[in-house]
Amino acid sequence: MSFILLLFKLKLYILLLIFPISLYSQNFSFRHYTAEDGLPSSEVYHVFQDSKGYIWFATDNGVSRYDGYEFQNFSEDDGLPDNTVFEIYEDYKGRIWFIPHSARFSYFFNDSIFHYKFNHKLQETVQFYPNPFKGSFAIDSTEKLYYGDRRNGSFYIDSIGKITAIREEKNFHAVIGINERFIINRPIAKLSEKKKFAIVRNGIEVFSSDTNGIFSSSIKKQDYFFILNNNNNDFFVADDVLVKIKNLTDTDITLIPSTGIYLYVDDHNNLWVGTRNGVLFFKNSEILASPNIFLKNRSITSILKDHEGGFWFTTLLDGAYYIPNLSVKYLNNDPLFNKGANSLYIQNKKFWIASNNLLYEISSETKTIQLDKEDIIIKKIHYDSLNNKMWILSRYLYSIQNNEITKANLIYKNIIISSAQPKDIIVNRDGKIWLATSRGLYKFAGKNEFISIKNNKSIKINAICFNQDENIIYCGTNDGLWQYRTDNNSFEYVGDELNLSSQIECILKNKYQQNIWFGTKSDGIKIYSNDTVALEITTNEGLSSNSITTLNQIGNIIWVGTINGLNKIELGNPDNILDYSITNYSKIHGLLSNEIQDVFANDTVLFIASKKGVNLIKHKNLTTNKTPPNIYFKNIKILDKDTIVKDYYELPYNQNSIYIEYAGLMYRNNAEKRYKYKLNQKGEDSNWKETNDNFLRLSFLPAGSYYLKVKAINEDGVESTHPAELNFTINPPFWKTWWFSSLLILFIVIITYFLFKSRVNELNKRSTIEKNLLKEVNKFRQQALSQQMNPHFIFNTLNSIQFFIYENNNDKSVHYLSKFAKLMRTVLENSQYETISIQKELDALALYLDLESLRFKDGFNYKIDVSLEIDTEVYHIYPLILQPYIENSIWHGLYHKQGEKNLLIKFENNDENFLCIIEDDGIGREKSFEINKNNREKHKPLGTKITNKRIEAINKLYNRNFSIDYIDLKGQNGAPDGTRVLLRIPKITD
Repeated sequence: MSFILLLFKLKLYILLLIFPISLYSQNFSFRHYTAEDGLPSSEVYHVFQDSKGYIWFATDNGVSRYDGYEFQNFSEDDGLPDNTVFEIYEDYKGRIWFIPHSARFSYFFNDSIFHYKFNHKLQETVQFYPNPFKGSFAIDSTEKLYYGDRRNGSFYIDSIGKITAIREEKNFHAVIGINERFIINRPIAKLSEKKKFAIVRNGIEVFSSDTNGIFSSSIKKQDYFFILNNNNNDFFVADDVLVKIKNLTDTDITLIPSTGIYLYVDDHNNLWVGTRNGVLFFKNSEILASPNIFLKNRSITSILKDHEGGFWFTTLLDGAYYIPNLSVKYLNNDPLFNKGANSLYIQNKKFWIASNNLLYEISSETKTIQLDKEDIIIKKIHYDSLNNKMWILSRYLYSIQNNEITKANLIYKNIIISSAQPKDIIVNRDGKIWLATSRGLYKFAGKNEFISIKNNKSIKINAICFNQDENIIYCGTNDGLWQYRTDNNSFEYVGDELNLSSQIECILKNKYQQNIWFGTKSDGIKIYSNDTVALEITTNEGLSSNSITTLNQIGNIIWVGTINGLNKIELGNPDNILDYSITNYSKIHGLLSNEIQDVFANDTVLFIASKKGVNLIKHKNLTTNKTPPNIYFKNIKILDKDTIVKDYYELPYNQNSIYIEYAGLMYRNNAEKRYKYKLNQKGEDSNWKETNDNFLRLSFLPAGSYYLKVKAINEDGVESTHPAELNFTINPPFWKTWWFSSLLILFIVIITYFLFKSRVNELNKRSTIEKNLLKEVNKFRQQALSQQMNPHFIFNTLNSIQFFIYENNNDKSVHYLSKFAKLMRTVLENSQYETISIQKELDALALYLDLESLRFKDGFNYKIDVSLEIDTEVYHIYPLILQPYIENSIWHGLYHKQGEKNLLIKFENNDENFLCIIEDDGIGREKSFEINKNNREKHKPLGTKITNKRIEAINKLYNRNFSIDYIDLKGQNGAPDGTRVLLRIPKITD
C-alpha cells in the first residue's frame, strides 16, 4: 500500500452538495459574434429574420444582414438616416423597416435603402429626443404607420401623411394591438392611482391596471416596458415585474431577478425573457415556475428562434450569441474538465468523468481523485457493479473501492511486469474479469493480481468482448481479430479468414440483433454474424469517418464516436441486418469537438467525452434540421465586373465569362457548406453536380441559351425546395447570326452571279482573243511552213540533186533526193501538231542542214549539241520554231564568208526553261545588213519576222515565256566574228 501511495495521492473533497447531474453546471454550446467577426458594433439592440431567411441585426452603428457567410453592413454612408437603430420590422410588402432612435424611418427594398416619405412630418411631431418602445411600430395593409415612444406617446400616419394621435381616455392610457403588436401610448411612469392602464385588442379592453391592484405597489419606475401577444396570452414586463395575462380576470404575476428588456415566445410555447442580467427560460410559459438562467452578466436586448430552430440572443455590449440546438448542452465547471474528457461512465445515478489525470465522481456529492503524476493519463474507466469497484486504466491499472485506491499487478510467468499498458476491461456475468493490454490478455486471479493467458505476450490488444454463449473472447488488435477460447485456453488469429485484418479500436455486442460490431481504425464498422462479416458500414454508407473511437448502445440505437463527429445508427427490424439509418452530428450541431473520445447513453441523455469537454444531449429531443434552406444569388460578375443581380441576362458573344456567387441561408452549419447545381443549355438536361464552393465561375461559354439552378444542402442533407434560378443568353457574334448568314449567302450569290457573268464575258472575250491568236499562230505556222518550203529553197535543192544526176553521181543524187523527200514528209507531218518532241525537231533540222549545205560551193560545218540533262523524247517544242533562225545564220552569216564556215546548235537545261544557242562564225549582222542593203535580192527572207510574231502570239495565248536575244560576236581585234542567237524555250511535256 505504501508503494501505491508513493505514486498516487488521493485528494477527496466535496465540491457540491446534493447536485443532480440534470442541473450540474450545464450550458449551451454558444457561438459568439462581435464586431471582430463582422458586426458593425458589439452594441446590438435587435435580431430579426426576414421572410427570405436573412438574419438582421440593429446596432448603434448601423444595421447588418447576415447570410451565414458574412455580415453585410449598412450605415449612413449607405443611405440610413440614422446609425442608431433600435428595431427591425418587415411589413406586408416585404419591406424591411429600420426604427432608429431619432424616429427617422427608412426601409430596405430590392437591395436599396429608401427614406420614409413623411419623415419631415414626423420630425415636426415628435418632441424632445424620441425614444421608441420595443415592439411599438407596425404598418397595416392600408399603409398606416403606427408608432409609440416614451416621450411623445403614440400615433399613426396614414398613406397621405396625416398624423393622428391614438385616443387617450380620461381615466386610462391605452395600449393598442395592431397586427399582434402593441403600440404603447405614454410612459407607464406617469401612471397614477387616479389613472388606469389598459390593453386594447381589436377595440376590446382585455386588461386594466386596477385588476387585483397589481400596479399600485409592484411597479416603481418603467425605464423598460415590453408587451407581447402570443396564443391569446399577453405578456407584460416592466422593471422586475413579469405578468402573464390569460384573460380578463386571470393573471400570473412574478418578480424576476433583473430588469426585463425583451419578451419572446417560441413555437413550443416557451417564454424567453431578456433581462439586464441574462436570459430567463420559462418552459411552457409557466412564469410562476423557476426559470433556467444563462448568459449571466449580459444585458439581453432581443431573442429570436430562426427558421432552422436555432436561437439568437443580442446583448448590449457583447455582440450576438447563437445556440444551434437546445437539446445539446455541455458541462462547464471550471476548473473541472478544462483539459477535456477521455472516458465516462454512468451507473446507479452516479456519473464518472476521466479528464487527463483526474477522475470525477458526481452523485449526491462530487469527489475528485487526482493522480500525482500529470503525465499519467486516464484512458478508460469501467465500473464493476458486481464488486462495487471502479477500474481505472492509465499507464497502469488501478481500482477504487470504499474510497481506497489500489494498484493491480500484472504477472507474466510469475514476474510482475510494468510494460503491459491496460487498454480494455470486461466483467462477465459470473464475475470473472478480463483485461486487454499492450502485452496480451490477462485474467483476474484475486488479490489485485492479473495473470497472463497462455503465451500471447506479443499481441497488442486494444479492445475485448466476451461471447459467453460460445466461451469466446474477441480480441481486437492492431493486426485485426484474434479469438481466445476459454474452454480450451487457445488463441487463434481469424483476421484474414473473416476479413477483419484492420486495426480494431473497439468492440460492441449488439444485443438488439445478436451480432458483434467491430470499430476499426481506418475501415469503418464491420459486423460479425453467423461466422462471417455480414455487413460493413463506412463513409460510403453515411458514416462521418472510417476511424472509429467508441461504440455504445441503448435499445435499438448504436452511438458511434469517430475522429470526425458522432453517428447515430438506428436499427430497424431486428431480423434484418440491412435495416438501419445513419444520422451525423458534429460541432455544427453544438458538439464541443468532432474528435469523440467516449460515448455513454441512458434512456434520456447521451454523454459525449471529447478533448474539449463533456456534451450532454437529450437524444430523444435531438431532431435533424428538416428546414429546406433558402438560397439566393448575392453577386454576379460579367468579365470580373460587378453587375446588378437579375433573373435574366442577354450578353454579347465577347462577354461569355460569368462569376456567380450565391448564399444558402444556413446558420447551424457554419463549417463547409454543400451545394448542388446544374447548368442546362436549351434543349438539354444535365446532371446535378455537388460542390462546397459558394460560387461558380463559367468561362468562355459558347453562344446559346443557358438555365442555371443552384440548391443548398443543410447539415442533415435537406435540400432547397426552391432553387436559385438564373437564365442568360449569350448571343453569337454577328457573323454567326441568321440574318448575317442570310445576308452573306445573298451577297455570295450576287457576287457569284457577277463573277460568273464577268467570267463568262471574260471567257467569251478570251475565247475570241484566243481564236484570233490561234488564227495568228496557225497563220504564222503556215507562213513558217511556207517559208521552210519556199520555192527558192526547193528550186536550189532540186538543182543540186540534178547536178549530181548530170555528173552521173547516182549515189549522191539518190541520197539527197531521199533526204529531201524525207524532209518534206517530216515538215508536213510536224506541221499537223501543236507541239512535237525535241528529238523530232532536231531530226528535221539535221535533214534541213544537210540539204542547205548543197547550196554552198564548199559547204559548211554544223554541230547539234544537246545536254544530257534534257530528255528529247519527253520534252516538246513548237514545230518550225528554230528553222528560221538557223536559216538566217546560214544565208546572212555564213554564205558571204570566205573559208571555213561553222554552225553550232546547242541545247542547255535551265531551271525554268531550255536555252537554245544558235551560233555561227559568219560575217556578223552589221556586214550582212550592208550587203543586203546594197544588193537587194528579189527574194527577201521573212522567216524570222514571222516566227517572232508567232512567238508573241504563243506567249499571249498560252502564257508562255519565250524570249529571243541576239549577241554580236567580236574577234580579238574587234572585227565581227559571227552571231549568237539565244532562244529561251519553255519546258513543255506534252
